Amino acid sequence: MVSWAQAENGLVQICGKAAVDAAAIAAACAEKGVTGVLAFKDIALNADMIVLATPEMAGMPYVISGLVAAGGLAAALSTADGLLLAIANALSHDVYYRMIDTNAPTARRLTVSRVLLVIVAAIAAYTASTKPADILSMVSWAFSLAAAGLFPGSCSACGGSGPIRPAPSPRSSSASA
Repeated sequence: MVSWAQAENGLVQICGKAAVDAAAIAAACAEKGVTGVLAFKDIALNADMIVLATPEMAGMPYVISGLVAAGGLAAALSTADGLLLAIANALSHDVYYRMIDTNAPTARRLTVSRVLLVIVAAIAAYTASTKPADILSMVSWAFSLAAAGLFPGSCSACGGSGPIRPAPSPRSSSASA
């Protein structure tokens, strides 16, 4: 087998063990009581390894795998950075400036925003360290919470007595005569 399958938790796991060779697969399946045909539930792919192993499986140099890993890390960091800045600025502007101190000078508002950024980053790091779910679920939670925060404001802006008003009825020239 190729090198990406040789790791302890390799790319492919069959019957709960890394598929490093045929003997390991047979022993793992015999231990689990699987005989004959494997079911779909007996085969698992390590989702994190698939992205990194794809360039090597395609015969590309190892440098491409490094570029793929660097691109994934850059995308994750830029997304996290954008979300952290949005949360900290929303808290500092909407909570501190609008509710706590409406006469705060710009320097104090900037300081509060930076302190909130550090606090939100610490909370996010702690949440990520507990590994509550896989990364796809955590990103889905983040965007769902962001959408949940935007939805009520969007709905109230689109209907009701907000800035959108019905057009005045046109007056006919014969009615004024």
